[in-house]
Amino acid sequence: MAGKGRMRVSIDGDRDTVVMRLQGNLDGSSACEVEQALDRVVDKTTGRKLVFDLGGVRTYEYFGVAILAKTIRNQRNHFQEVLLKGLSAATENVFKHFGVYGAAATSA
Repeated sequence: MAGKGRMRVSIDGDRDTVVMRLQGNLDGSSACEVEQALDRVVDKTTGRKLVFDLGGVRTYEYFGVAILAKTIRNQRNHFQEVLLKGLSAATENVFKHFGVYGAAATSA
């Protein structure tokens, strides 16, 4: 199980879609881990749809959301579409504050 500051990131996909499943607590440190994981696969996944499955995230800290939102905004041009799923309405509103929308993170 992921502890504080640790995020379990699993990456699956097919030729059309890459799914990043996050489990744990999203704080500043763990958001940086997600950013590094995405950086490692971005060249192999360019042009596909990217789905962040946040259903396994137990807690969200402000800086974690801010860093993940920045990462999504910076990388979305590499992907056909970026989607967020598994968010509560309140958490989705926080991502919207940072210019990232749950159903279609590409529409800012």
